Amino acid sequence: MLHDAAELLHRILWDQRIEHTYYLHHGADHVGSSMAWRMEALCQWLGRTWNDLHASEEERAIRHAPPSANEREWMGFIQGQRDRPDGPPPDWSGDRMIAIMRYGQGLAVRAHYGEQTDGPDFLEGFKWRSGGKA
Repeated sequence: MLHDAAELLHRILWDQRIEHTYYLHHGADHVGSSMAWRMEALCQWLGRTWNDLHASEEERAIRHAPPSANEREWMGFIQGQRDRPDGPPPDWSGDRMIAIMRYGQGLAVRAHYGEQTDGPDFLEGFKWRSGGKA
């Protein structure tokens, strides 16, 4: 019944607006064959979170800035709205890709999925990337 404890932790984190990822996997147990890939996913998440918590304000601003003109041109191409732009496509990895894809979404979409990163102003003494919300 460990899923009950996971659900409780999820509810606590959700109520405190702490960004997290929550999955239930049918057939997965506390230990067993799924443990290897779950631990890999956990370590990757911890690494991304650690790096983001310790990033400078300038690095965070670059990651979460609205799309540049070049990025908007490539988005138009991907969506079939224009011809292929000149030059190589921009690097759309990680948080930058999320910021670009969510840019310009309607209020209904954002209300359903939340802002880019809802959460507290500070986490363990570091400014959290969401900047917090009231």
